[in-house]
Amino acid sequence: MTISTIEEKYLNHISGLLPFFSEQLNAYRFQCPYCQLGSKDHKGRPMTASRCKGFFYSNGNALNYKCHRCGVGKQFHTFLQDHFPSTFLEYVAERDGLGLTGKGTNAPTFSNAALRVAGRVTGPSAEADEGMESERQETIGSGDGDAGGSNQNSKISAPPQPLITKLPRLTPQQQAGCSARLAHKVKQSRQRKHIDPAAQYLQD
Repeated sequence: MTISTIEEKYLNHISGLLPFFSEQLNAYRFQCPYCQLGSKDHKGRPMTASRCKGFFYSNGNALNYKCHRCGVGKQFHTFLQDHFPSTFLEYVAERDGLGLTGKGTNAPTFSNAALRVAGRVTGPSAEADEGMESERQETIGSGDGDAGGSNQNSKISAPPQPLITKLPRLTPQQQAGCSARLAHKVKQSRQRKHIDPAAQYLQD
């Protein structure tokens, strides 16, 4: 079973929970869960299918998410992690059983996925995922005396330290608001280099 087949399977599982979900020619379109919340759009108009700016599109043998309003871009597994954590664990578990997780893939191992959902490890960005995964596996697996002071911060299995006040993680809405302008600039730059696979559907 390929990665694209597995992702299509789990997309089908969550499609009924994505408002205005519809299948396009080369993409899937629905209401963006990061910036298009509620029954009205940003201009106060009733939300309709044609005003939805969230897309899943094929990128190689995998699905990527992109919103053409707020600019949020996600790999499939990070989208599941943000909005469907239990489905995220099922998805990673299936891929883990097939050896399709960890370094060199676009998904974390099941152990790291479980830690993210439990809130014990903050998930890295999609771009740094593979490097962080490799580094974390090396530090956890090394129990020898050559593990220096840098490994003290990576003992995930150690008893939790006393509660320390720290800033809460930003909600998806806050993340989208903070990154919208920067993402728009990046989007404009990238559009000069290639044609977006979902651009043909943006007529509203």
